[in-house]
Amino acid sequence: MSRPWCQHPPSGGVCVLVARVGTWSDHYVRTSLTLARAQLTRGWTNLLGLAVLVALVTGLVLAGLAGAQRTRTAVDRMIVATRAADVLVNPSNGDESALDYDAVAQLPMVAEFSRLSGVAVLAVPPYQTFDDLFDVPSVFASDGEAIFNFDRPVLVEGRLPRLDASDEIYLGEAYAESAGYSVGDVLAVRSFQSEELDLAFELVDSGDGAGGLDLLNDPLVGQTIELRVAGIGNLLEDVAVDEGYEPFGGWIGPAVYADLGEPSAGYGGAVVRLNSPDDVDDFKAAVDALAPGEKVVYQSQAVTRAKALRATEPSATALAVFAVVTALLGALLTGQAISRRFQLDARDNETLSALGVTRDERCVASMLRLLAATLLGVAGGLLLATVLSELTPVGPAATAEPSPGINFDVPILLIGAPVVLAVVMALGAVPAWHNAGHHRDDAVERGSAIASWLAGHGASAPVTTGVRFGLEPGRGHTAVPTRATIIGALTAVAVATATIIFASSLDRVVSDGRFYGSNFDVAIDAGQSLDVNTEDQLLAAISDFVSSESAIVAASRMRIGELAVNGMSVTALAFSTPSEYGVELVVEPTIADGNAPVATGEIALGRTTMNDLGVSIGDSVNVVSPQFTGEAQVVGRAVLPGVGLYQGSDRTSIGVGAIVSDDMLGTIADGSKEFVVVDVRDGTDLAALQTRVDAALADVGTAFLQADGRPSDIVSLAELRSLPVALATALVVLVAFTVLHAMVVAVRRRRRDIAVLQALGSTSGELTAVGVWQGVTIGVAALAFGVPLGIVVGRWVWILLANGFGTLAEPVVPALGLVALAAGVLVLTATAGVVPIRRGLRFRPAEVLRSE
Repeated sequence: MSRPWCQHPPSGGVCVLVARVGTWSDHYVRTSLTLARAQLTRGWTNLLGLAVLVALVTGLVLAGLAGAQRTRTAVDRMIVATRAADVLVNPSNGDESALDYDAVAQLPMVAEFSRLSGVAVLAVPPYQTFDDLFDVPSVFASDGEAIFNFDRPVLVEGRLPRLDASDEIYLGEAYAESAGYSVGDVLAVRSFQSEELDLAFELVDSGDGAGGLDLLNDPLVGQTIELRVAGIGNLLEDVAVDEGYEPFGGWIGPAVYADLGEPSAGYGGAVVRLNSPDDVDDFKAAVDALAPGEKVVYQSQAVTRAKALRATEPSATALAVFAVVTALLGALLTGQAISRRFQLDARDNETLSALGVTRDERCVASMLRLLAATLLGVAGGLLLATVLSELTPVGPAATAEPSPGINFDVPILLIGAPVVLAVVMALGAVPAWHNAGHHRDDAVERGSAIASWLAGHGASAPVTTGVRFGLEPGRGHTAVPTRATIIGALTAVAVATATIIFASSLDRVVSDGRFYGSNFDVAIDAGQSLDVNTEDQLLAAISDFVSSESAIVAASRMRIGELAVNGMSVTALAFSTPSEYGVELVVEPTIADGNAPVATGEIALGRTTMNDLGVSIGDSVNVVSPQFTGEAQVVGRAVLPGVGLYQGSDRTSIGVGAIVSDDMLGTIADGSKEFVVVDVRDGTDLAALQTRVDAALADVGTAFLQADGRPSDIVSLAELRSLPVALATALVVLVAFTVLHAMVVAVRRRRRDIAVLQALGSTSGELTAVGVWQGVTIGVAALAFGVPLGIVVGRWVWILLANGFGTLAEPVVPALGLVALAAGVLVLTATAGVVPIRRGLRFRPAEVLRSE
């Protein structure tokens, strides 16, 4: 018996048809819901696949965005969580400084103050050589404020030492990893009083090195103490580290320092938190006034923070770009999957229409099923994004993260989820409406012009058929989304091409010193022992060595100092090449734009410094240095190496700092430092070169060879090298699987065409060739458009990043890499075309034709 509002009897107690005159809910809710429920029951596995795709794309996009935000904010959150100091005060005279630290602590702009002392601890004897002395971390002692109450580290393991403990030490993560220490391990050190060390090194300076070692090996000299590692972590200055200026290894509390007898290493200083960060300049001026005639070097939080942000920004940008590209690819792939699903549904349109289901009802039913799959996918995506948050932040920001582990980014995830839902539903609206009104169409569709041209020029049947399969979508319920498949493959090729260009450009930057301002192989560090009395003798001895050393092919003098540019403190370099060096080639600074300064009153600035000052090439700036006061013209944009006066000072970096002429920078007496930078012949043994340096300078002092240290910006880029490759690989794999699935669907829908070819006598080999040419056609189309697009995007992204860092913007387009990519794409697409056809050959043509 039929119900009064049905035109036909129900089947199984369910009726999906409504009366000709019914309520709005009957037409658009009840019937559509019933139809959607029936279709879900019958085809839930297909929609589950769509839900998995939505979950994967949603999870990757939201994880990328949340990871980028977490990475970008890690440094600032670390500063707040650890109450980082605003300024490190570092007198050049160390323990001999006349600076009154009590007066510093009483300055009105000081909120918190802590005194730091370098601790004279060495490795435990016996010592065979002087290198054996220093097989321990550099250790600082806190007065109980720094690292305990403010300027605390972010702990990755353990806890801070107890203030009253006499056997505990905190280690920096970098040193702990390199030396193999974990929390609970015991570090044995030998402590010496200053007088004992002075006597030992006086023996060394007098030529009695053996006597100095014997003194330090004497069991009655010094004391051995065992320190247990209480905690391991990172301070703000540990986030971005210049090579050659690695951070201090460990910290001890006041109780340990007192038990050791307060053995000073000859250097120390103070860390200070100010009432306001704006008080930095006033604070520096006040401290300078407390030590007239003495050089005081500062390491400011603003400079350290800026360096850390520059180090973390590439990783954050990479994650953000990954999220955006994934979103675009995800929209493409999801739209393609939805279209394929709705095309399959269209096969039932004639039957449903005959039963009285309108186009509107069919469209609403399709959207309801899409809504169910999307809600499931978005929920899975939120879960995936939350799980993936364990892997962020990435790069140097991981050392700064104050709250590592799983993180649920409420703003991004809860705003992103409805946005994803709305986008997916919008992607399905047009194909749902189009396919709801679609009926079998027997009209002849225009074929591919390329396939027709090949056939007209004598190409074989497998070739023309394979090209036709690759380019023609077909019609009706057997239509194939060839255009979407080609676009997906094209996108994968473009992403892979851009990644190859980015990675190749990055490899050259991190391995070629020209791109980070180090146009030299080795720096002879003469600044450790230079003072006003020995400067001339030592520099003369170095000049003699450089002029007589056959391994040196180029050399210059590089002096480091500080000056004020438009009132802003800037670390500056000056290059010069004395004629007595006797070298044909000189080491010059890297100039990205303009010219190097050669005359008094000229200056070149790093890009970041130029941006901070708001100046460009051709502008004039006010410069104040110990040797020059007045206006200087900006004549170039420089790329600078990562160097500084010493560990506890602000340093230059790729885009930070200035280059001036030699006569504008201060002398050794003004607190500058001296390097002689040299290029050596390929294959030179640097250890043997150091031995020859020691012998040449034995009568006047010492100097140390230092390889061209990479600035922290380059170190962070080097750590980034694997990230874009990994992210791009994930995208390419995602697209590749989608393309493969699309080709499998294409072969399945063309079973009738394949069966007809078999019935006409095509062999399995010829049909396999059809699959190969189908895949190759898609691959060639993807390469033809994807490679040029990827080259443009890859070069643009690299130039944008390089200019942001201040390095040379010279992208690399590796021909061999692109050839390998092209070969790989053609092999993969050919394989993707062969496999489903070979599987389809298992069916008998007669059975396929009867079913069709």
